[in-house]
Amino acid sequence: MTSMNVICYDFVPQLLSILQNKEMMARNNLVLNPNNPLARYKPSDDRLLGEALSGSVYQDMYTRLVSNPSKQLLCPLICYTDGTQIDSLSRFGVEPFLFTPALLSYAARCKAEAWRPFGYVQHLRSNLRSDSCKLSSSAKARNYHAQIQAMLKSLQRVQTWADSRLQNVEIYLFGKCVKVDVLCPILLIAVDTPAADKLCGHFSSYSAGVQRVTCSCDVPFDKLDDPNFTCHPVTWNAMHEIAISGSKEECTAVSQHHCHNAFANIEIGDPVYKIFGAVPTDPMHSVRKGILVRAMSLIFDCMTPSEKNKLDELAQKFHKHHRQTARKSFPQTDFTNGVTNLSNMTAKEECGLVFLLICLAQFEEGWKLLDDALLSKGQETDLNIVLEALEALSCFDAWTRMDKYWKLSEQTEYAEKATNSLSGMLTMIRDCLPREKGNGWKLPTFHNTMHIVNDMCKYGKPKEANTEVGENNHIVFAKKIGRRC
Repeated sequence: MTSMNVICYDFVPQLLSILQNKEMMARNNLVLNPNNPLARYKPSDDRLLGEALSGSVYQDMYTRLVSNPSKQLLCPLICYTDGTQIDSLSRFGVEPFLFTPALLSYAARCKAEAWRPFGYVQHLRSNLRSDSCKLSSSAKARNYHAQIQAMLKSLQRVQTWADSRLQNVEIYLFGKCVKVDVLCPILLIAVDTPAADKLCGHFSSYSAGVQRVTCSCDVPFDKLDDPNFTCHPVTWNAMHEIAISGSKEECTAVSQHHCHNAFANIEIGDPVYKIFGAVPTDPMHSVRKGILVRAMSLIFDCMTPSEKNKLDELAQKFHKHHRQTARKSFPQTDFTNGVTNLSNMTAKEECGLVFLLICLAQFEEGWKLLDDALLSKGQETDLNIVLEALEALSCFDAWTRMDKYWKLSEQTEYAEKATNSLSGMLTMIRDCLPREKGNGWKLPTFHNTMHIVNDMCKYGKPKEANTEVGENNHIVFAKKIGRRC
Protein backbone atom coordinates (compact mmCIF):
# COMPACT_ATOMS: atom_id res chain seq x y z
CA MET A 1 0.00 0.00 0.00
CA THR A 2 1.43 3.37 -1.03
CA SER A 3 0.90 6.66 0.78
CA MET A 4 0.38 10.15 -0.55
CA ASN A 5 0.43 13.69 0.77
CA VAL A 6 -2.92 15.35 1.41
CA ILE A 7 -3.42 19.11 1.64
CA CYS A 8 -5.54 19.66 4.73
CA TYR A 9 -6.06 22.38 7.33
CA ASP A 10 -6.55 22.32 11.08
CA PHE A 11 -10.30 22.71 11.53
CA VAL A 12 -10.28 24.62 14.84
CA PRO A 13 -8.33 27.75 13.81
CA GLN A 14 -10.21 27.78 10.51
CA LEU A 15 -13.57 27.90 12.30
CA LEU A 16 -12.39 30.32 14.99
CA SER A 17 -11.18 32.74 12.33
CA ILE A 18 -14.90 33.20 11.58
CA LEU A 19 -16.42 32.88 15.07
CA GLN A 20 -13.87 35.31 16.56
CA ASN A 21 -14.37 37.86 13.78
CA LYS A 22 -16.42 40.62 15.40
CA GLU A 23 -17.66 42.01 12.09
CA MET A 24 -18.60 38.60 10.72
CA MET A 25 -20.49 37.63 13.88
CA ALA A 26 -22.51 40.85 13.96
CA ARG A 27 -26.29 41.13 14.07
CA ASN A 28 -26.72 41.70 10.33
CA ASN A 29 -24.98 38.38 9.55
CA LEU A 30 -26.47 36.03 12.16
CA VAL A 31 -29.79 34.18 12.13
CA LEU A 32 -29.80 33.51 15.89
CA ASN A 33 -31.95 35.14 18.55
CA PRO A 34 -29.96 38.19 19.80
CA ASN A 35 -31.62 37.89 23.23
CA ASN A 36 -30.65 34.22 23.61
CA PRO A 37 -28.20 33.17 20.87
CA LEU A 38 -27.61 29.71 22.38
CA ALA A 39 -31.28 28.80 22.22
CA ARG A 40 -32.82 26.60 19.54
CA TYR A 41 -33.28 28.57 16.32
CA LYS A 42 -36.82 29.69 15.60
CA PRO A 43 -37.64 31.85 12.55
CA SER A 44 -38.66 35.30 13.72
CA ASP A 45 -40.78 36.01 10.64
CA ASP A 46 -44.06 34.20 11.33
CA ARG A 47 -42.25 30.87 11.66
CA LEU A 48 -41.69 30.57 7.90
CA LEU A 49 -39.46 27.97 6.25
CA GLY A 50 -36.35 29.71 4.99
CA GLU A 51 -32.84 29.55 6.46
CA ALA A 52 -31.14 26.15 6.73
CA LEU A 53 -31.75 26.09 10.48
CA SER A 54 -35.52 26.17 9.94
CA GLY A 55 -35.36 22.63 8.52
CA SER A 56 -36.14 19.49 10.51
CA VAL A 57 -32.57 18.11 10.46
CA TYR A 58 -31.23 21.05 12.50
CA GLN A 59 -34.14 20.77 14.92
CA ASP A 60 -33.38 17.07 15.48
CA MET A 61 -29.68 17.86 15.86
CA TYR A 62 -30.39 20.38 18.59
CA THR A 63 -32.50 17.84 20.49
CA ARG A 64 -29.85 15.10 20.18
CA LEU A 65 -26.64 17.05 20.74
CA VAL A 66 -27.34 19.99 23.03
CA SER A 67 -27.39 18.91 26.69
CA ASN A 68 -26.56 22.29 28.26
CA PRO A 69 -28.44 25.10 26.42
CA SER A 70 -26.88 27.75 28.64
CA LYS A 71 -23.32 26.81 27.69
CA GLN A 72 -23.33 24.92 24.37
CA LEU A 73 -23.59 26.62 20.97
CA LEU A 74 -24.78 24.34 18.19
CA CYS A 75 -22.86 25.48 15.12
CA PRO A 76 -23.85 23.23 12.16
CA LEU A 77 -21.62 23.32 9.10
CA ILE A 78 -22.66 23.66 5.47
CA CYS A 79 -20.04 22.19 3.15
CA TYR A 80 -19.28 22.34 -0.54
CA THR A 81 -16.95 20.43 -2.84
CA ASP A 82 -16.47 20.13 -6.58
CA GLY A 83 -13.55 19.95 -8.96
CA THR A 84 -12.61 22.78 -11.27
CA GLN A 85 -9.94 23.56 -13.86
CA ILE A 86 -7.41 26.23 -12.97
CA ASP A 87 -5.74 26.82 -16.33
CA SER A 88 -7.07 28.04 -19.66
CA LEU A 89 -6.37 24.71 -21.38
CA SER A 90 -8.14 22.65 -18.69
CA ARG A 91 -5.09 20.50 -18.05
CA PHE A 92 -4.82 21.08 -14.33
CA GLY A 93 -7.66 20.70 -11.86
CA VAL A 94 -8.20 21.15 -8.15
CA GLU A 95 -11.04 20.15 -5.84
CA PRO A 96 -11.42 22.26 -2.67
CA PHE A 97 -13.53 20.92 0.19
CA LEU A 98 -15.02 23.96 1.98
CA PHE A 99 -17.25 24.71 4.96
CA THR A 100 -19.14 27.63 6.48
CA PRO A 101 -21.17 27.98 9.71
CA ALA A 102 -24.93 27.73 9.18
CA LEU A 103 -25.31 30.32 11.97
CA LEU A 104 -24.60 32.90 9.29
CA SER A 105 -27.45 34.04 7.09
CA TYR A 106 -27.61 32.91 3.47
CA ALA A 107 -26.70 36.45 2.37
CA ALA A 108 -23.56 36.37 4.53
CA ARG A 109 -22.63 32.92 3.26
CA CYS A 110 -22.73 34.17 -0.32
CA LYS A 111 -19.39 35.91 0.37
CA ALA A 112 -16.11 34.05 0.02
CA GLU A 113 -14.84 35.38 3.36
CA ALA A 114 -17.50 33.29 5.13
CA TRP A 115 -15.95 30.03 3.87
CA ARG A 116 -12.87 28.06 4.95
CA PRO A 117 -11.18 24.96 3.48
CA PHE A 118 -10.93 21.51 5.03
CA GLY A 119 -8.39 20.74 2.33
CA TYR A 120 -7.88 19.89 -1.34
CA VAL A 121 -8.49 16.57 -3.06
CA GLN A 122 -5.75 15.30 -5.35
CA HIS A 123 -6.89 13.32 -8.37
CA LEU A 124 -4.34 10.73 -9.42
CA ARG A 125 -3.77 10.54 -13.15
CA SER A 126 -4.02 6.77 -13.40
CA ASN A 127 -5.13 6.73 -17.03
CA LEU A 128 -1.82 7.78 -18.55
CA ARG A 129 -0.27 5.32 -21.01
CA SER A 130 3.00 5.51 -19.11
CA ASP A 131 1.38 4.17 -15.93
CA SER A 132 2.31 0.59 -15.10
CA CYS A 133 -1.13 0.01 -13.62
CA LYS A 134 -4.48 1.73 -13.75
CA LEU A 135 -6.78 2.29 -10.82
CA SER A 136 -10.19 0.65 -10.89
CA SER A 137 -13.24 2.76 -10.15
CA SER A 138 -13.44 1.22 -6.65
CA ALA A 139 -9.75 1.97 -6.05
CA LYS A 140 -10.35 5.58 -7.07
CA ALA A 141 -13.28 5.74 -4.64
CA ARG A 142 -11.11 4.36 -1.82
CA ASN A 143 -8.39 6.87 -2.62
CA TYR A 144 -10.91 9.73 -2.68
CA HIS A 145 -12.45 8.80 0.67
CA ALA A 146 -9.02 8.29 2.24
CA GLN A 147 -8.18 11.88 1.37
CA ILE A 148 -11.52 13.22 2.65
CA GLN A 149 -11.04 11.22 5.86
CA ALA A 150 -7.63 12.85 6.38
CA MET A 151 -9.17 16.30 5.90
CA LEU A 152 -11.97 15.55 8.38
CA LYS A 153 -9.67 14.10 11.06
CA SER A 154 -9.43 17.34 13.03
CA LEU A 155 -13.22 17.83 12.81
CA GLN A 156 -13.76 14.28 14.07
CA ARG A 157 -11.52 14.97 17.09
CA VAL A 158 -13.59 18.07 17.89
CA GLN A 159 -16.87 16.19 17.56
CA THR A 160 -15.70 13.40 19.90
CA TRP A 161 -14.16 15.89 22.39
CA ALA A 162 -10.69 14.41 21.87
CA ASP A 163 -9.75 17.98 20.95
CA SER A 164 -10.93 20.43 23.63
CA ARG A 165 -9.97 23.68 21.91
CA LEU A 166 -13.61 24.51 21.18
CA GLN A 167 -14.66 23.97 24.78
CA ASN A 168 -15.00 27.09 26.93
CA VAL A 169 -13.72 29.13 23.99
CA GLU A 170 -14.26 32.85 23.51
CA ILE A 171 -16.20 33.90 20.41
CA TYR A 172 -18.26 36.90 19.34
CA LEU A 173 -22.05 36.84 19.22
CA PHE A 174 -23.87 40.05 18.29
CA GLY A 175 -20.84 42.17 19.16
CA LYS A 176 -20.32 40.60 22.59
CA CYS A 177 -17.52 38.25 23.62
CA VAL A 178 -18.90 35.08 25.22
CA LYS A 179 -17.44 31.77 26.39
CA VAL A 180 -19.17 28.69 24.98
CA ASP A 181 -18.70 25.06 24.07
CA VAL A 182 -19.03 24.86 20.28
CA LEU A 183 -20.71 21.78 18.75
CA CYS A 184 -19.93 21.28 15.06
CA PRO A 185 -21.96 18.65 13.21
CA ILE A 186 -22.16 18.80 9.41
CA LEU A 187 -25.67 19.84 8.40
CA LEU A 188 -25.49 19.32 4.63
CA ILE A 189 -23.10 19.27 1.69
CA ALA A 190 -24.01 21.33 -1.39
CA VAL A 191 -22.87 19.33 -4.43
CA ASP A 192 -23.94 18.41 -7.94
CA THR A 193 -24.93 14.83 -8.84
CA PRO A 194 -21.45 13.47 -9.78
CA ALA A 195 -19.89 14.93 -6.62
CA ALA A 196 -22.72 13.49 -4.49
CA ASP A 197 -22.05 10.07 -6.01
CA LYS A 198 -18.38 10.29 -5.05
CA LEU A 199 -19.16 11.35 -1.48
CA CYS A 200 -21.59 8.45 -1.10
CA GLY A 201 -19.24 5.92 -2.74
CA HIS A 202 -21.91 5.38 -5.40
CA PHE A 203 -21.31 4.30 -9.00
CA SER A 204 -20.94 7.27 -11.34
CA SER A 205 -22.93 5.59 -14.10
CA TYR A 206 -26.55 6.20 -15.03
CA SER A 207 -27.26 3.64 -17.74
CA ALA A 208 -29.97 0.98 -17.77
CA GLY A 209 -27.59 -1.67 -16.44
CA VAL A 210 -27.00 0.12 -13.13
CA GLN A 211 -29.06 -1.39 -10.32
CA ARG A 212 -29.43 1.78 -8.20
CA VAL A 213 -29.19 4.89 -10.33
CA THR A 214 -29.16 7.65 -7.70
CA CYS A 215 -27.09 7.76 -4.53
CA SER A 216 -29.89 8.80 -2.17
CA CYS A 217 -32.90 6.63 -3.09
CA ASP A 218 -33.98 3.32 -4.63
CA VAL A 219 -35.60 4.52 -7.87
CA PRO A 220 -34.99 1.98 -10.70
CA PHE A 221 -33.76 3.13 -14.09
CA ASP A 222 -37.08 2.58 -15.88
CA LYS A 223 -38.87 4.88 -13.40
CA LEU A 224 -36.47 7.84 -13.62
CA ASP A 225 -38.85 9.72 -15.91
CA ASP A 226 -41.96 8.95 -13.86
CA PRO A 227 -42.63 11.88 -11.49
CA ASN A 228 -45.39 9.87 -9.78
CA PHE A 229 -43.10 7.02 -8.75
CA THR A 230 -42.68 6.82 -4.96
CA CYS A 231 -39.04 6.19 -4.15
CA HIS A 232 -37.59 5.41 -0.72
CA PRO A 233 -34.38 6.87 0.74
CA VAL A 234 -31.52 4.46 1.39
CA THR A 235 -30.25 4.15 4.95
CA TRP A 236 -26.70 4.53 6.19
CA ASN A 237 -26.42 1.20 8.03
CA ALA A 238 -27.61 -0.86 5.08
CA MET A 239 -25.36 0.83 2.49
CA HIS A 240 -22.25 1.11 4.67
CA GLU A 241 -22.41 -2.52 5.77
CA ILE A 242 -22.43 -3.68 2.15
CA ALA A 243 -19.70 -1.20 1.13
CA ILE A 244 -17.23 -2.39 3.77
CA SER A 245 -17.96 -6.11 4.01
CA GLY A 246 -20.18 -7.07 1.09
CA SER A 247 -19.10 -9.20 -1.83
CA LYS A 248 -18.53 -7.77 -5.29
CA GLU A 249 -21.98 -8.98 -6.33
CA GLU A 250 -23.64 -7.42 -3.28
CA CYS A 251 -21.93 -4.08 -3.93
CA THR A 252 -22.97 -4.17 -7.57
CA ALA A 253 -26.57 -4.94 -6.58
CA VAL A 254 -26.78 -1.58 -4.77
CA SER A 255 -24.31 0.28 -7.04
CA GLN A 256 -21.82 0.93 -4.23
CA HIS A 257 -18.04 0.85 -4.44
CA HIS A 258 -16.22 -1.37 -1.99
CA CYS A 259 -14.73 1.33 0.24
CA HIS A 260 -14.82 2.75 3.76
CA ASN A 261 -16.83 5.97 3.65
CA ALA A 262 -15.03 9.02 5.06
CA PHE A 263 -18.18 10.11 6.93
CA ALA A 264 -18.56 6.87 8.90
CA ASN A 265 -17.31 8.47 12.12
CA ILE A 266 -18.52 12.02 11.44
CA GLU A 267 -21.65 13.59 12.91
CA ILE A 268 -23.53 14.54 9.75
CA GLY A 269 -27.18 15.12 8.87
CA ASP A 270 -29.84 12.69 10.02
CA PRO A 271 -28.14 9.71 11.77
CA VAL A 272 -30.46 7.27 9.96
CA TYR A 273 -29.21 8.37 6.54
CA LYS A 274 -25.96 10.28 7.29
CA ILE A 275 -24.12 11.17 4.05
CA PHE A 276 -26.82 9.56 1.86
CA GLY A 277 -29.37 12.04 3.17
CA ALA A 278 -27.02 15.02 3.56
CA VAL A 279 -26.59 15.76 -0.16
CA PRO A 280 -29.86 17.53 -1.08
CA THR A 281 -30.73 18.17 -4.72
CA ASP A 282 -28.86 21.10 -6.25
CA PRO A 283 -31.47 23.21 -8.11
CA MET A 284 -28.86 24.85 -10.31
CA HIS A 285 -27.70 21.62 -11.95
CA SER A 286 -31.02 19.79 -11.82
CA VAL A 287 -33.13 22.66 -13.17
CA ARG A 288 -31.09 25.39 -14.85
CA LYS A 289 -28.20 23.28 -16.16
CA GLY A 290 -30.35 20.16 -16.45
CA ILE A 291 -34.00 20.32 -17.49
CA LEU A 292 -33.85 23.86 -18.91
CA VAL A 293 -30.83 23.11 -21.10
CA ARG A 294 -32.31 19.90 -22.47
CA ALA A 295 -35.69 21.49 -23.11
CA MET A 296 -34.10 24.29 -25.16
CA SER A 297 -31.91 21.89 -27.13
CA LEU A 298 -35.01 19.92 -28.13
CA ILE A 299 -36.56 23.06 -29.61
CA PHE A 300 -33.40 24.21 -31.37
CA ASP A 301 -32.86 20.72 -32.82
CA CYS A 302 -36.22 21.08 -34.60
CA MET A 303 -35.09 24.20 -36.45
CA THR A 304 -33.37 24.48 -39.82
CA PRO A 305 -30.33 26.81 -40.24
CA SER A 306 -32.54 29.43 -41.88
CA GLU A 307 -35.08 29.27 -39.04
CA LYS A 308 -32.29 29.63 -36.49
CA ASN A 309 -31.03 32.70 -38.34
CA LYS A 310 -34.50 34.27 -38.22
CA LEU A 311 -34.77 33.50 -34.49
CA ASP A 312 -31.39 35.16 -33.89
CA GLU A 313 -32.57 38.26 -35.75
CA LEU A 314 -35.75 38.36 -33.65
CA ALA A 315 -33.67 38.12 -30.45
CA GLN A 316 -31.47 41.01 -31.55
CA LYS A 317 -34.50 43.08 -32.51
CA PHE A 318 -36.13 42.38 -29.14
CA HIS A 319 -33.01 43.57 -27.33
CA LYS A 320 -32.90 46.83 -29.27
CA HIS A 321 -36.54 47.73 -28.74
CA HIS A 322 -36.95 46.72 -25.09
CA ARG A 323 -34.57 48.51 -22.77
CA GLN A 324 -36.77 49.22 -19.77
CA THR A 325 -35.14 49.44 -16.36
CA ALA A 326 -37.58 46.78 -15.14
CA ARG A 327 -35.71 44.20 -17.23
CA LYS A 328 -33.22 43.91 -14.39
CA SER A 329 -35.93 42.19 -12.36
CA PHE A 330 -36.34 39.44 -14.96
CA PRO A 331 -33.99 36.77 -16.34
CA GLN A 332 -31.38 37.92 -18.81
CA THR A 333 -32.64 38.46 -22.36
CA ASP A 334 -29.87 40.55 -23.94
CA PHE A 335 -28.29 37.99 -26.27
CA THR A 336 -26.98 40.50 -28.79
CA ASN A 337 -25.17 37.87 -30.87
CA GLY A 338 -28.17 35.60 -31.22
CA VAL A 339 -29.40 32.64 -29.24
CA THR A 340 -28.99 29.49 -31.33
CA ASN A 341 -25.20 29.23 -31.44
CA LEU A 342 -24.27 29.97 -27.83
CA SER A 343 -21.81 27.81 -25.89
CA ASN A 344 -20.38 27.74 -22.36
CA MET A 345 -23.48 29.46 -21.04
CA THR A 346 -23.91 30.18 -17.35
CA ALA A 347 -26.90 28.88 -15.41
CA LYS A 348 -28.33 32.40 -15.29
CA GLU A 349 -28.06 32.68 -19.08
CA GLU A 350 -29.82 29.33 -19.57
CA CYS A 351 -32.76 30.62 -17.55
CA GLY A 352 -32.74 33.88 -19.52
CA LEU A 353 -32.74 32.00 -22.81
CA VAL A 354 -35.96 30.18 -21.92
CA PHE A 355 -37.55 33.44 -20.79
CA LEU A 356 -36.53 35.13 -24.05
CA LEU A 357 -38.03 32.32 -26.13
CA ILE A 358 -41.31 32.70 -24.24
CA CYS A 359 -41.25 36.45 -24.96
CA LEU A 360 -40.48 35.99 -28.66
CA ALA A 361 -43.37 33.54 -29.00
CA GLN A 362 -45.76 36.37 -28.03
CA PHE A 363 -45.04 38.05 -31.39
CA GLU A 364 -46.76 36.75 -34.51
CA GLU A 365 -43.48 36.25 -36.34
CA GLY A 366 -41.93 34.40 -33.42
CA TRP A 367 -44.98 32.21 -32.91
CA LYS A 368 -45.08 31.14 -36.57
CA LEU A 369 -41.36 30.43 -36.59
CA LEU A 370 -41.47 28.15 -33.56
CA ASP A 371 -44.74 26.50 -34.56
CA ASP A 372 -43.43 25.64 -38.03
CA ALA A 373 -40.22 24.24 -36.54
CA LEU A 374 -42.09 21.88 -34.22
CA LEU A 375 -44.44 20.76 -37.01
CA SER A 376 -41.60 20.12 -39.46
CA LYS A 377 -39.90 17.88 -36.91
CA GLY A 378 -42.96 15.68 -36.87
CA GLN A 379 -43.39 15.81 -33.11
CA GLU A 380 -47.07 16.78 -33.51
CA THR A 381 -46.65 18.97 -30.45
CA ASP A 382 -48.90 21.95 -29.92
CA LEU A 383 -46.82 25.09 -29.36
CA ASN A 384 -49.39 26.22 -26.80
CA ILE A 385 -48.56 23.20 -24.66
CA VAL A 386 -44.81 23.61 -25.16
CA LEU A 387 -44.97 27.24 -24.06
CA GLU A 388 -47.09 26.30 -21.08
CA ALA A 389 -44.42 23.79 -20.04
CA LEU A 390 -41.62 26.34 -20.49
CA GLU A 391 -43.56 28.96 -18.53
CA ALA A 392 -44.19 26.47 -15.73
CA LEU A 393 -40.50 25.57 -15.70
CA SER A 394 -39.48 29.25 -15.54
CA CYS A 395 -41.92 29.87 -12.70
CA PHE A 396 -40.57 26.84 -10.83
CA ASP A 397 -37.02 28.10 -11.27
CA ALA A 398 -38.04 31.46 -9.80
CA TRP A 399 -39.87 29.64 -6.97
CA THR A 400 -36.71 27.73 -6.00
CA ARG A 401 -34.89 31.04 -5.57
CA MET A 402 -37.28 32.52 -3.00
CA ASP A 403 -36.08 33.24 0.54
CA LYS A 404 -39.22 32.29 2.48
CA TYR A 405 -41.94 29.72 1.99
CA TRP A 406 -44.77 28.24 4.05
CA LYS A 407 -45.43 28.37 7.78
CA LEU A 408 -43.71 25.50 9.55
CA SER A 409 -46.95 24.70 11.38
CA GLU A 410 -48.62 24.07 7.99
CA GLN A 411 -45.68 22.34 6.34
CA THR A 412 -47.34 18.97 5.71
CA GLU A 413 -50.21 20.53 3.78
CA TYR A 414 -48.12 22.90 1.68
CA ALA A 415 -45.37 20.37 1.01
CA GLU A 416 -47.97 17.97 -0.41
CA LYS A 417 -49.38 20.69 -2.66
CA ALA A 418 -45.90 21.63 -3.85
CA THR A 419 -45.04 17.98 -4.57
CA ASN A 420 -48.23 17.50 -6.62
CA SER A 421 -47.58 20.68 -8.61
CA LEU A 422 -43.99 19.63 -9.26
CA SER A 423 -45.11 16.20 -10.43
CA GLY A 424 -47.58 17.79 -12.84
CA MET A 425 -44.94 20.11 -14.28
CA LEU A 426 -42.39 17.33 -14.86
CA THR A 427 -45.06 15.14 -16.45
CA MET A 428 -45.92 18.00 -18.81
CA ILE A 429 -42.26 18.43 -19.79
CA ARG A 430 -41.76 14.71 -20.37
CA ASP A 431 -44.86 14.39 -22.54
CA CYS A 432 -44.75 17.58 -24.63
CA LEU A 433 -40.95 17.71 -25.07
CA PRO A 434 -40.00 14.07 -25.73
CA ARG A 435 -36.25 13.38 -25.82
CA GLU A 436 -34.88 10.92 -28.37
CA LYS A 437 -31.22 11.31 -27.44
CA GLY A 438 -29.49 9.09 -24.90
CA ASN A 439 -31.80 7.84 -22.18
CA GLY A 440 -34.54 10.37 -22.92
CA TRP A 441 -35.78 11.89 -19.68
CA LYS A 442 -34.58 8.86 -17.70
CA LEU A 443 -32.00 11.00 -15.93
CA PRO A 444 -31.00 11.21 -12.24
CA THR A 445 -31.33 15.01 -12.33
CA PHE A 446 -34.89 14.70 -13.67
CA HIS A 447 -35.91 12.33 -10.87
CA ASN A 448 -33.94 14.18 -8.19
CA THR A 449 -35.96 17.30 -8.93
CA MET A 450 -38.85 15.49 -7.25
CA HIS A 451 -36.73 15.37 -4.06
CA ILE A 452 -36.56 19.16 -3.78
CA VAL A 453 -39.69 19.60 -1.67
CA ASN A 454 -38.63 16.91 0.80
CA ASP A 455 -35.15 18.45 0.94
CA MET A 456 -36.73 21.81 1.76
CA CYS A 457 -38.53 20.31 4.74
CA LYS A 458 -35.19 19.00 6.00
CA TYR A 459 -32.79 21.80 5.06
CA GLY A 460 -34.78 24.98 4.38
CA LYS A 461 -35.06 26.85 1.11
CA PRO A 462 -33.58 25.26 -2.05
CA LYS A 463 -30.92 27.97 -2.28
CA GLU A 464 -29.23 26.38 0.75
CA ALA A 465 -28.22 23.44 -1.48
CA ASN A 466 -27.52 25.57 -4.55
CA THR A 467 -23.94 25.19 -5.75
CA GLU A 468 -23.79 28.65 -7.35
CA VAL A 469 -22.15 30.12 -4.24
CA GLY A 470 -19.57 27.33 -4.14
CA GLU A 471 -18.75 27.68 -7.82
CA ASN A 472 -18.30 31.42 -7.41
CA ASN A 473 -15.91 30.70 -4.54
CA HIS A 474 -13.69 28.76 -6.93
CA ILE A 475 -12.28 32.15 -7.92
CA VAL A 476 -10.83 32.58 -4.42
CA PHE A 477 -10.11 29.01 -3.35
CA ALA A 478 -8.97 27.52 -6.66
CA LYS A 479 -8.40 29.91 -9.57
CA LYS A 480 -6.22 32.46 -7.75
CA ILE A 481 -4.25 29.70 -6.05
CA GLY A 482 -3.73 27.97 -9.39
CA ARG A 483 -2.33 31.11 -10.97
CA ARG A 484 0.35 31.30 -8.29
CA CYS A 485 1.51 27.71 -8.79
